Amino acid sequence: MSELSMTTWIAVILVYGLLMLLMGFVLRKKNTTKDWFLVGNRSIGWKLMAFSIAASWIWAPALFVSSQISYTNGYVALLWFAVPNCLCLVIYGIFAQKLRNKIPEGYTFTEYIRERFGEKVHNLYLFQVTGLSVCCFAVQLLAGAVVITSLTGLNYVFVTIFLSAVVLGYSYISGIKASVWTDYVQMMMIIVFGLLVIPMLLSATGLQGLDLYGMKNISGFFSNSGIEVMFTFGIVSAIGLIAGPFADQIFWQRTFSLKKPEVRKSYILGAAIFGGIPILMAVPGFVAAGMGITVPESQVQMIGLITIQKLLPGWVLIPFVLLLIAGLTSTMDSALCSISGTSSIDIARRVKGGILTDKETVKVSRIAMICLTVGGIIIANIQGLTILTLWLFYATFRVATLLPTCMSILSDKIHPNGVYYGLLASFIIGIPIYSYGGFMKVYPYDLIGSVLTLLLSGVITYVYSYWKLGRWKI
Repeated sequence: MSELSMTTWIAVILVYGLLMLLMGFVLRKKNTTKDWFLVGNRSIGWKLMAFSIAASWIWAPALFVSSQISYTNGYVALLWFAVPNCLCLVIYGIFAQKLRNKIPEGYTFTEYIRERFGEKVHNLYLFQVTGLSVCCFAVQLLAGAVVITSLTGLNYVFVTIFLSAVVLGYSYISGIKASVWTDYVQMMMIIVFGLLVIPMLLSATGLQGLDLYGMKNISGFFSNSGIEVMFTFGIVSAIGLIAGPFADQIFWQRTFSLKKPEVRKSYILGAAIFGGIPILMAVPGFVAAGMGITVPESQVQMIGLITIQKLLPGWVLIPFVLLLIAGLTSTMDSALCSISGTSSIDIARRVKGGILTDKETVKVSRIAMICLTVGGIIIANIQGLTILTLWLFYATFRVATLLPTCMSILSDKIHPNGVYYGLLASFIIGIPIYSYGGFMKVYPYDLIGSVLTLLLSGVITYVYSYWKLGRWKI
């Protein structure tokens, strides 16, 4: 537990929560339309959105896994994690601009899938997108509650409910507008606090206190141990990261909320803003390895926080924890806005035969936010669930649709049955193999499952479409 009193921590968390809720109230609109609530009237500027993109992409892995893998496997694992983390946003931005040009008045990518490929394929995409929203919300909540509980001694269940209530509050009031503007504030907090705390840590230990090889002494990128990291962590991680934005309604929603010509450059700037965060958050892991700090296996995911706590004055934990909470809640509110679009545009409108008023759309959106919040709280309270385990699972889960998604944007010659059978193969064959390897820690099933999840859907989609429709060109 932190040297700071429980009262101090409660005050810090309450002030943060009230600030975010105040922003939601300031941005609220009396007569809320679906365009305003879901896509901000498609008028959000690219510079503001770039900060929102960066904040939404931070997730718990960038904040916790960066420290964990740098502590255990050094710079080799960090490179496998950090480079695809930035590259994926740039790649996605290119495809997102193409899709926005195709359907300038869209709301979700899944509605585009339904119009092109029908309800069978739409069902599979909805299954994935909904599952990802739940996992996304839950993993951020899990990480935030673990941090606050370890520092304050507050009841874990209470903390999960409190954090969820704050995020639900401002998202429920002002939709995507609240998400984007709070993301901007949260990203600025992350940058400022990161640039305050990490230099202090380096000043306290000196550069000689860094161990870039980690506790397992990974001697180099192409050494035997480095190659082992590549096969046991790197490839699986990189595939999941590249696929991430393509499978996530969080980013399609932002794509449709931007001014149409500004999509690509917003994602490029977002990648640049985001890029330094995994590196900054890896530093405590390198320091922990260099200083020989050891922790039980169950606490390795918290090594960054533990290192700060051991080596710096107690008050430094306040900005560091605010940095963590800002990063986590920025993605939680994005997940709530994401599920609101999926539920109202894809599910409710489909059930009602395509007819849904603005008032009904916003109502369904808000109900979906409440349901996701409850589901996230339940999952975050599952005993024994860790940040890394949950992240590796949903990272592979979102891989299945990557290649069919890219193909559908690039070409008109994609057969619906090809996409359907391809996705089924990835869901039924690839993901179970990966899950067995990942959860049971049985190598190389996790690697094989990840590669199969990626390739089965793409290869089957291409072969079937080529057979039925002939060669296609980009």
